[in-house]
Amino acid sequence: MTGLHNLARAMAAIGVSLASTLAWAQTSEPAPAEATPPPARFEALTDGTVRDNNTGLIWAGKDNDGDVDWAAAQAYCLTLGAGWDLPRIDELQGIHLPGSTGQNCMGQLTCSITPLIEVSGLTPWSQDANGPSEAWYLYLANGEKYAYDITNSQGRRALCVRR
Repeated sequence: MTGLHNLARAMAAIGVSLASTLAWAQTSEPAPAEATPPPARFEALTDGTVRDNNTGLIWAGKDNDGDVDWAAAQAYCLTLGAGWDLPRIDELQGIHLPGSTGQNCMGQLTCSITPLIEVSGLTPWSQDANGPSEAWYLYLANGEKYAYDITNSQGRRALCVRR
């Protein structure tokens, strides 16, 4: 008891009571556990596809690897199997990552999307028409949408999605 009595006397000398110290020790919150890092936004799946964990969309792991017009882009997605389609323009804009280092596309330009999705060009088609003769595509370097003649294939790609 002498040790505890001496501790109480010493604490009283510096203005702290043993009772308040014990009360503080019992009511103070435990040290926070190490936080679990949030899951990665994009996840490579074993079948070669990529899941966007923010939206639940499954993206093809790569585009069609060549110039296609709008109809050919739609047909390409159908060859991937049931449920595959061209993405809506807002879905394409959703995978654009402004400010990311992205990946090198077409020489010096950067495609600002996850490197888990391989793209061979900067301009994938969307399924959204813009009138009878145009459809929207996304410019992956800046995330802007543009309309293009559906019969022209120059630089356009098919990057397919499954909902």
